[in-house]
Amino acid sequence: MRSSITSLIKIHLSEYVNSFKGRIGIVGSVDYYFKEIVEQVFLDFGFNKPKILQKPIDGLASYYLSNN
Repeated sequence: MRSSITSLIKIHLSEYVNSFKGRIGIVGSVDYYFKEIVEQVFLDFGFNKPKILQKPIDGLASYYLSNN
């Protein structure tokens, strides 16, 4: 799992590590259940710890309930 996440970051995100200062959001069950590994790999590359949600509805509900 660690090597797959490392490859994904190397191929798609590593060029942005110095210019992107925000927090990356990840949605999905696989990343949710391997949260500790995913967070550590992102930190190893110099990114902020990503926000990981199992289901997109969790973030949407939280957003809309807090803005009413």
